[in-house]
Amino acid sequence: MVPEWYSTIEYIRWQGKTKDLNFIPGVHPRDALLVDDFEEFVHPGQESQWLQVEYFDYPYPDTDSGLAKMLKLLEQYGDIRLTLPSN
Repeated sequence: MVPEWYSTIEYIRWQGKTKDLNFIPGVHPRDALLVDDFEEFVHPGQESQWLQVEYFDYPYPDTDSGLAKMLKLLEQYGDIRLTLPSN
């Protein structure tokens, strides 16, 4: 069971052991950011596009706020206006 907004999220089909930003359709890697908690998923040469979020793993605690903290930092230090979907 997932929230209704879940079905509208664009999904990137990664291939290989890393999250290569070249797989994002119509976007140059330098124009994208990878927000992830695990350094091993960063594609070689794209380290400057990686923003490390607090580590999280199953079972995901209700107190996990790493993504929300990163969103706040992005909005504070960049010209980025994003919102997290509500449950």
